[in-house]
Amino acid sequence: MSRPDGLLEYAGRIRDRIPLQGGSFDPHEVEAAIRTHPGIGAALVAGVDKDGQRRLVAYVSPPPGDPAWDASAPLPEIHGLRNHLAGVVLKEVSPTVLIRLRAIPRNRGGQEDRSALPLPTQPASERPAVHGSKFSRASATVTDPDGGRFVAAGCLTFVLAFFTLVFTPVVWSGSTDLSAVPYPWAALFFLLYVAESLAFGAGLAFLFTGYRLIERRERGRPPGRIRTVHLAASYLLLAWWPQDNAYRLAAKQDWPLQALLVYAFNIPLMVAGLVLALHVARKPDSPFDFEDKD
Repeated sequence: MSRPDGLLEYAGRIRDRIPLQGGSFDPHEVEAAIRTHPGIGAALVAGVDKDGQRRLVAYVSPPPGDPAWDASAPLPEIHGLRNHLAGVVLKEVSPTVLIRLRAIPRNRGGQEDRSALPLPTQPASERPAVHGSKFSRASATVTDPDGGRFVAAGCLTFVLAFFTLVFTPVVWSGSTDLSAVPYPWAALFFLLYVAESLAFGAGLAFLFTGYRLIERRERGRPPGRIRTVHLAASYLLLAWWPQDNAYRLAAKQDWPLQALLVYAFNIPLMVAGLVLALHVARKPDSPFDFEDKD
């Protein structure tokens, strides 16, 4: 491109320009801005047609010193990237889809090969980005979207625990009677009853709110697996209050009732613990959206 002073200015390759809204733009400036993100090493931007609309897709790979993206670290995601680009590039040319790759594809000459980029498998997110993340140039701050749910779940836990403790003598008459227990054992047992009530309250709160929390952290997992883990964790918290109260009222020699309690509580507790153990011990998911075939 010729400048007014007669000098030629390199403005990118014409073949790389992306048609968009009746015009076109050079993606190299956007790619350079994306590479300033601390969690991204290399980046390419491509236009993909989907449902009759042109979507801008950012293909990113890890920094050279972190070739695998530590699974415990926050991964680059589209909303954080758009926050990072806010005020740096025009909103119209900010990508709406992000795909994480092990490495940007290259041809035999070592050049970035845009024609080898994979197509996105999921539609673009239409949610607006919230400006002001830690990678943004805005001064506002972004709050954790789950923070309100944790606060609500905590408040609900204490409310439910209080009512559980109050109504325990009504539902399980005599199971928490400590009139014949000497000090300090009576105080220790009372603390146990409080702990059981708190666990039951937490279990109910998690039963109502936990699925959404797990789903947000297990994106891409089958809903059935998420629900199984959710119910297993809920049961591990819920079971102690009815189990211990029932055991305290059951006669030691009442074998049918003892067997019923074992199979109603102990066996399901073992199964729930096994479900959570398998979930925790499973092989971590790859942070990459596409895996190499070989």
